[in-house]
Amino acid sequence: MGASISDAVHNLYIKKQTLRLDALSVSWIRSLWIAILLSPLIFFFPASPAPLFWGILFVRTTLDTVATVLYVNSIKQSDLSVALPLIALSPLFIVIIDFFITGATPSLAGFFGILLIVAGTYIIHIEKGDKNLFAPFINIYKDKGSRMMLGVSIIWSITSTIHTIAIKQSNPYFYAGVSGIAIIFFLTVFMFFKGGFKSQDFESSSAIPKNIVPGVLGATAQLFQFIAQSFAPAAYVIAIKRTSILFSSLLGGFVLKENIKNRIFPTLLVLLGIFLIILK
Repeated sequence: MGASISDAVHNLYIKKQTLRLDALSVSWIRSLWIAILLSPLIFFFPASPAPLFWGILFVRTTLDTVATVLYVNSIKQSDLSVALPLIALSPLFIVIIDFFITGATPSLAGFFGILLIVAGTYIIHIEKGDKNLFAPFINIYKDKGSRMMLGVSIIWSITSTIHTIAIKQSNPYFYAGVSGIAIIFFLTVFMFFKGGFKSQDFESSSAIPKNIVPGVLGATAQLFQFIAQSFAPAAYVIAIKRTSILFSSLLGGFVLKENIKNRIFPTLLVLLGIFLIILK
């Protein structure tokens, strides 16, 4: 639950940052602080992982670097209560991936969970004046932020399982520290390929220090998640963490004055769907 609350407040701060800074700069500053805060864990909780760990780390870092950029851009482009519920599609994608790889089919509860997630997502994206039955899906496609968060959801459906494998190959603290360093390295390389740092976002010597809060919250959420995944199945941990969708939507309404009146009920449907999917 600590990961969920930290993640919700983290999303609020990311949204506020993107109102005045470039999304890629926000991604980099956030990841820098996460690396600074988590990297000491490597020395306090050392591990000697097998070569498999480093291969997993490379794949995970590549995917999560892309996801980080898409995630922050999505929050910048759309309301929190519109974009974030799409993350809940991760369990749905996991079920689909499992079906094609192992042939596993969802239970009856899981089937209803899928229907609730799709229904909730559908309702959230209904706009005034929509007459076409497929309009909400078209709205998701048209909304740049929603498209990006859909990509994040697909990527996280893959990396949620990868995290568990990597943690078992080391420990949650070592993995968190190494992951922080790997992400900021990959993101720095990515930024240079995209044209480098935007000078206006770093013109003040206090630009990085005064944006520490999202990094602290992001590091806390990540560490809590990895610790939880060392004790419980990834599906259960991710399901609890996804309650941040509701908290983020509420914060978006109360703090940023987003219109959430018609989005809370479908968000609750989405969350209920997640919990039904993880039932065996």
